[in-house]
Amino acid sequence: MKHLLTLATCACALTCLAESSALDVTSNPRAQSYAIVIESETKADPAWAKVIEALQAKHPNATVVEWTGNVEAAQTALSKAMPRYIAFVSQPEKTTRTFVCDVHRLTRRLDGDPYIDAQWGIITGATAELAMATLAGPTKLTVQNALNTTGINDGILSRSLTISDGAKGTWREKQADGKTVEYAKLDRPAASIWADFFNEVKPDLMVTSSHGFQHGFETPFGSGFLLAHKGTLLPLDKPNGKPIGEALPESPNPKVYFPVGNCLVGHCDGPKSLVCVMMGKLGVRQMAGYTVVTWFGRGGWDMLGTWQSLPGRNNFSESFFINQVRMVEDLNKLCPDAGKFSPQFPNDGNPEPEMLLTQLSQANVWKSAKITNPRSKEGQEAVKQILGLTWDRDTVAFYGDPTFDARFTVSKNPEVTTELQRTGTRTHRLTVHFANASAAAKGAPDVAVLFTQRIANGKLTKPTTANTILADDFILVRSPKCTDGNKDLVIDFEGDVLP
Repeated sequence: MKHLLTLATCACALTCLAESSALDVTSNPRAQSYAIVIESETKADPAWAKVIEALQAKHPNATVVEWTGNVEAAQTALSKAMPRYIAFVSQPEKTTRTFVCDVHRLTRRLDGDPYIDAQWGIITGATAELAMATLAGPTKLTVQNALNTTGINDGILSRSLTISDGAKGTWREKQADGKTVEYAKLDRPAASIWADFFNEVKPDLMVTSSHGFQHGFETPFGSGFLLAHKGTLLPLDKPNGKPIGEALPESPNPKVYFPVGNCLVGHCDGPKSLVCVMMGKLGVRQMAGYTVVTWFGRGGWDMLGTWQSLPGRNNFSESFFINQVRMVEDLNKLCPDAGKFSPQFPNDGNPEPEMLLTQLSQANVWKSAKITNPRSKEGQEAVKQILGLTWDRDTVAFYGDPTFDARFTVSKNPEVTTELQRTGTRTHRLTVHFANASAAAKGAPDVAVLFTQRIANGKLTKPTTANTILADDFILVRSPKCTDGNKDLVIDFEGDVLP
């Protein structure tokens, strides 16, 4: 009897350990850890000091880190704190392309691995008051209505309007009753259609592509333009054209803006920039966009894929984090020296890929790439991948409080689910559950679990696979699948839980 009681006690202890100490539970000490990073000169401005106060009201235990000279000077303090979230408070004139690149590099250098070390966002606005407005209101957003100038998965939306960037002049609308209406031609300038939907439906999400620059973006095939104008957007009949209606009114409902395929729209070049218009009177709480011209696309399109491919699993901020991990991993595998290289993207003008190619060649990074014949088709593709990943890695800016939880409605029958367990003092298990064996054999999009508690000395033990990345604060399974007839993929790993 005593022996049976001992076994029962051990089993109960293991169950409690698994339930209470898993690396992803929200009660872990690091789960809400937060740092506010701000330049000393900005902090000394009374108006911008209030932005810090607003963030501290939302995150009472946040650490405030001041820097002078360069934001990378904050590394020592951040490496000591190792927060899960970081907000970089920055005046619009100082939120330059170079600043964004420096933030990327800083947040990959907080520990010894090459990956991003925290979910981060830049808090800015045309004024300090408008920057604070991006922090107000609900902390969560379920995306149901979207306004787009490129195709997204509207099957997971209640209502949407999409102006096609694939077939000139066409557009479609998913109406409130669930019916989708296709239109073969535009009956008025596309910017007018866009503005009418914006005013009527008050979308939760805006996704745009086509040509763009720091102060506006084009609707597909030059069919209209939305121009940053006096703190809002002004619809034009065409690029450099005439106004075709009133400027958009103030729109306070929380929303996300993702210029997934627009060049330069993520580059904040001052208080009149599109970034400040969106992160201001138009109600955007989070935004991610290119600070340079976009031609490769991994920084935008792959992030969108992560966000929408498994609806509701990852929020917008998590999708940014996961996509950064993948780009860093892929670049380091293709060309380790390029992975270590920090290219210079000047604030003035619009840098071109040829500039980066010259910098990579001058740094002699190609010697670490496994390219036997650069002139072959395979060699040229490898060069393109290395150039593109180096280009995208540091140039997509993320704006807004990184804790803002914007996600699509969770699927009633999710393709995959995950379960993370603590199986011992330093052992852990991730189980990827597929809907059935057939789905498991087919595979699924990448699946990640972001830890709320960090580990040290992490090591994969079952299975040891190149498709799984384990770091101190996440585990990422690339294209998970089961080929043995099971519907569960089990991955065991070790790691000392850090306090």
